Amino acid sequence: MIMDVYIMDKNGVCLCRRTYGEITGSESSSDGLLLTGFMSAIMSFTEQIGEAKLEVIRTDKYLLLCNPSDSVAVIIIATGERERTVKEIANEILKRFKAAYAQELDHWDGNIEHFQSFSREIDDIINSKLERQKVKELILSGDADAKKVAELILTEIDQQLQKIMEKGV
Repeated sequence: MIMDVYIMDKNGVCLCRRTYGEITGSESSSDGLLLTGFMSAIMSFTEQIGEAKLEVIRTDKYLLLCNPSDSVAVIIIATGERERTVKEIANEILKRFKAAYAQELDHWDGNIEHFQSFSREIDDIINSKLERQKVKELILSGDADAKKVAELILTEIDQQLQKIMEKGV
């Protein structure tokens, strides 16, 4: 399960946050700033000591994945998800965020309100990716009958067509 998604700038400022689950013992009002500040510091530290990039922190319960680029980083906290799936989600979020906000990032005035509407895009990316993963796992496991698989595939096609129609393409 994806618990939290953060998008932070290179200085550690939390530009956008999306929460899906409650992390035990967390204090919701300061989590964004605390986590992105911590991640910014640890990313700087790892780059300075070995010209390396931080990618994953694991605990016995959580996977904390960081996908940095030159101007922003996507941080995802997950539990029970495959690392590869979480990386794919982070890559897609980073790609779409940079495409949507390239101009704003270049001339940013410090107001994070510009980026809050991106949370809907995060929802779409996660839902789409996890639904595809479920379909793939059902097909490979042989646990689903043909009718169920067809329904899942048709639902995905319908969702993609809706997005295309909304964009007017």
